[in-house]
Amino acid sequence: MVTKSDGTLIDTIGGLSSAVALSVADNGRHVYAALRDSHEVIEIDITTLAITRRIDLSAYPCPSTLAQAYERVWVGYGCGQAGEGGVVALETWRPTPVLVPVESGTTQPPLVAVAGRTLAVGEPGADPASIRVCRSNIELRGLSCGYAAWRYSLITPVTTGFRWIDRRSSRSVTSQAGCVAMSGGRCCRD
Repeated sequence: MVTKSDGTLIDTIGGLSSAVALSVADNGRHVYAALRDSHEVIEIDITTLAITRRIDLSAYPCPSTLAQAYERVWVGYGCGQAGEGGVVALETWRPTPVLVPVESGTTQPPLVAVAGRTLAVGEPGADPASIRVCRSNIELRGLSCGYAAWRYSLITPVTTGFRWIDRRSSRSVTSQAGCVAMSGGRCCRD
């Protein structure tokens, strides 16, 4: 279903199997949708609402989370079996997108967030949880200290880094200059 910002229906795009995540391209011309059941990510032209590309992710099953920056879409995947989940990057500037594995071995599809050229990855339900922070060239910048389980949390990019919210306690934590992440009010450094 496609709507205006006030909720007025514009159109629907049918035949999609379990669209579970959306991400708008930096240029505002495309939206990417993760189709969990068909193991693919699709690219939709925002003007025509036509599906312009289907990217097969059968090697990375059950795509479930998306983040997009600089013509690269980051996909958290996994169907819930121990060790089968992870993150793959789609290089969308290429005529046939290249799939670049970033992380593997998670049980749940990782949460992904991107701010500029920095990617944050966290696994829902892991306790103690950690956040992996990488540059867009997939170089690990650091690992946060153990934080309460991500089961009820959300990662959001902010100007200075990343913010995550523990929905059980409604506590908001934001990384500070020089910090990879914050945990319990203290800075976690590389």
